[in-house]
Amino acid sequence: MREQKKTEQGRERTSAAVEPEEQLAPPPLGPEERYAAVMADLKELNEAITRDLEPHAKHLREILDGLDVRTFGSQERNEDVANALTAIMRRLEMGVACPRDESPSNLRNFVADGQKDGGYRFLHPEDRNGTRKQAQHGGFQTFSELKLVPRPYKLGIGDD
Repeated sequence: MREQKKTEQGRERTSAAVEPEEQLAPPPLGPEERYAAVMADLKELNEAITRDLEPHAKHLREILDGLDVRTFGSQERNEDVANALTAIMRRLEMGVACPRDESPSNLRNFVADGQKDGGYRFLHPEDRNGTRKQAQHGGFQTFSELKLVPRPYKLGIGDD
């Protein structure tokens, strides 16, 4: 509803009439409502990030599937490849499945006696429940198929 008012100079001024119920701001949210709203936003953001990362995870899976070379000619090169894979997997919240127990792992190359190009270990920075631990399996001079698997994590936003 609009009202017409005359100013002191005689010109008409139009202003919007405000209904009493429109003047009231919504009541502030309580702690429970704020928490629920923020957690819903964070869950939505987490799901969007996961969707955005999926094409990169798919590309890494393709690289791993095509990886038939078990040594790259030296321990240093093998270590470079293992470190690069681990860095990318961390960014994607992924790991490679340990051939012994299927735990999400980081691939490590290490120098071992009698192994010119070193060996590979599967380092488990956390267990299946996301609990921190430092365990490893390995000593392999070559690695079998590298299977990309998600890392367990809990953001407290409905993840089981």
